[in-house]
Amino acid sequence: MPFRIHASAFLSLSLAIQLSAFGSEPDEPLASVAIAEEAFEEEMERANQALLSEYQREIEKQSKDGNFDNVTRLTVGLQFFESDGMLMDPELETQYKEFGKASRKSKDELLKNYQAVMGKLVANGQLAELQEIQQKIRNRGLVAKLVSLQLTSNPGLFLMHGGYKGSVREISQHERLNATFEMVVGLSTDGIVREGKSKGGIQGRPGEIVSFRAASVPNHYLAHGNSELLLQVYMEDEAFRKNASFNIQKGLFRSSAVSFEAVNFPDHFLIMKPDGKVRLEKREATAVFSRAATFSISGPKFRLW
Repeated sequence: MPFRIHASAFLSLSLAIQLSAFGSEPDEPLASVAIAEEAFEEEMERANQALLSEYQREIEKQSKDGNFDNVTRLTVGLQFFESDGMLMDPELETQYKEFGKASRKSKDELLKNYQAVMGKLVANGQLAELQEIQQKIRNRGLVAKLVSLQLTSNPGLFLMHGGYKGSVREISQHERLNATFEMVVGLSTDGIVREGKSKGGIQGRPGEIVSFRAASVPNHYLAHGNSELLLQVYMEDEAFRKNASFNIQKGLFRSSAVSFEAVNFPDHFLIMKPDGKVRLEKREATAVFSRAATFSISGPKFRLW
């Protein structure tokens, strides 16, 4: 059954923004923010409930067909989605994509309202509140580009997470979600979101600082730790934010591609080791190192939205 996102909430919050533009009281923009956020949470809850219903429907279908192994697996997937928002059953591709599109639509609407309020905050001189809104944009992942990362020297290999660690290898049909990431403004930056949806968002070009959030595991980011590439839950911690942020450099092997340098370890890059694991290592002036440290930012292997 297709998802249906109610337009009434979007209309009400858009109207609130427009009405706030007629006044100049400092509290007016913040009041409209609260309305927008409440409508956003309601739309996200509708999307969650719709996917839960789809899970239940598929479990009932598999049970009637006597596919009890599938029933068990889907039940586990349902439990992880209910508790952590985790997407772990890629064969539910249609349902996941409907969920992703609904979530993205809600985020785009909230971003539009945040951007309208930001102009009002600047006019009122409410710079602390402006920075708070900018941080909310980052925390909610409102400006993001869905990507996969290919090894440039071997386009059949992709960076993926599994067992909460990063690796580069060929991926199967059911692993496409784990090879898909949301590329966002680097967590280590000053909190000011300079990129916006109207400008194309994050591009993945040399000079940008970016972080990668797993599409299938909410609020988990690729981060280095003890020279390994790990998938870790977001922490309000400066060390974590730096470990999860990477300078995009021109590709060491091919300048049209990119390499990822740790912001807190200059001249240290993510590279694929011979066993497929991804580590952070100091640059070596060798062809082997350059090939292993150069990636192409491609379209997502699993188009969640």
